Amino acid sequence: MDITHLPLLPNDTKVETAFNAMRWLQRSAVIRKGSDLQLVCAGAIVLALAKNLTGFSNLESKSEVREVTSADVQHFGLDLNDPKQTPSNYNQFLDHYGTHYAVLDSVPGLALVVTRHEDETIALKNAPGGCYCEGPLTHKHPAPPTRIKCKCGNKILCYPPAP
Repeated sequence: MDITHLPLLPNDTKVETAFNAMRWLQRSAVIRKGSDLQLVCAGAIVLALAKNLTGFSNLESKSEVREVTSADVQHFGLDLNDPKQTPSNYNQFLDHYGTHYAVLDSVPGLALVVTRHEDETIALKNAPGGCYCEGPLTHKHPAPPTRIKCKCGNKILCYPPAP
C-alpha cells in the first residue's frame, strides 16, 4: 500500500491540457465525471493524442478509482490521517470494490490517492511523452521508435509524433 498526490481533472478537460498537466507534474491523473473517478496513466494519454482524440469518452486504458466515503471509513476502519497505520484495512476495502486505487481526499485540482502496491505508485509517477505500445498492457518505447510494431505485435504510437 502506498499514497501519492495526483492531478484531479474534470471530464471535460481537453486531452492535450491533461497531457500538459501530467507532464508538468510528472504524474498520472484522476479524471472526475460526476461521482465517477478514473485513473489515466501516461501511456493512455500519449496513445489518445497520437490517435487525435480530444476528450476522455473514447480513451482506453482507464482504471476505476473508488472515492472513500465516511461509511467506508467506519465499515473498514480506515485511517484517513495516516493510511499506512491501517494497510490491511485498505487492502480489504480495495478488494471489496475490486480496484487498486482509491481517493482518500481531494481539493480542486488535486487528489490524495492510495494504491494497493508501492509499484503501482511508482508507475503513477511517470510523466507522459515519448512512444507507447497500444497493446492491452501499454508499455513505453524509446523515441523515436526503431520499428512500427512492438515485439508483442501491436503498433507503437508516439506523441509528439516521431519524425
